[in-house]
Amino acid sequence: MLAGCGHSEHARASGGASNTPDAAVAEPAPADRAAPEPALADPAPPSAVAPPAADAATWAFDLAWPSGERVALVGHAVGRGGWAIRDTPDGAPVAAFNVVTPTFGATAQWLAFEYRPVGSDGWQLALACARGDAFLVVATTEYEGAAWADWAVASPDGSRVAAWVLDDEHALHLLERDGDRLVVVERRHAEAVKAFPSFAPNGRLAARLPIRGEPLRFANAIDGVVGPLLDAVREVRFDARGERWAYAGCRGDAWFVFAGTGAVPSIERGPFAEVAEFDLTDGVRARVRDASGWRWIELDPR
Repeated sequence: MLAGCGHSEHARASGGASNTPDAAVAEPAPADRAAPEPALADPAPPSAVAPPAADAATWAFDLAWPSGERVALVGHAVGRGGWAIRDTPDGAPVAAFNVVTPTFGATAQWLAFEYRPVGSDGWQLALACARGDAFLVVATTEYEGAAWADWAVASPDGSRVAAWVLDDEHALHLLERDGDRLVVVERRHAEAVKAFPSFAPNGRLAARLPIRGEPLRFANAIDGVVGPLLDAVREVRFDARGERWAYAGCRGDAWFVFAGTGAVPSIERGPFAEVAEFDLTDGVRARVRDASGWRWIELDPR
């Protein structure tokens, strides 16, 4: 339920970009959605990696490298579907992790994360695919940065990774998988303080952006296009096909809802006192509260 517009959002972004988990961000991750078959050189066997429960505080999983090294890890929930790894076992090839973010689909499971190799001061990004009862690292960046990503998310087919990069240029980086490498192909939104990226089921990219400036403003970006600047925003919700989308945004003390099918909103409704949820199972609906009380409104983005 969305109320008390603006204050919690300002608190989340006031620290600027950092290389530590954003523990104050506590919205739940979008519901699991079906994903295409993984784009692997060899067919992946059925996965047995158990996804964490929706309300789980910790999540245990194993991470494996092609060399045969395997590490048992425990993630601690930090919101938005991310898990912080606080302790790395002795003898592991990784000295430290940042937030790891799983993408669970019907036929493929991916894990995107940032790590610092043992004996190195630099950070790298990695992509792992669920194989058997572990996540197998299948691609990494060759470049090691002084500080890479707070958040990295894999597309449903595992062909791309979106990451908020904190190195020579603070920007949302889009990486593509080329064999066992992750290659940066595009940089977006350097005007943002940081970004929380996510992918739609069809691979469309959305990002929640706190924008630099006084006062700090927020926007949602879809397919690279920044939507209206607001005092607070909530991340984009997509339908099961990844075509229609909707989100809520705040101006002053009033909430508005936005919906569309392209990169920019085609519908805006409001003001409302609160916005509780969206239903995108058949069209787009939002449950809102105004002077008449709680009600569902229909949105029909074109």
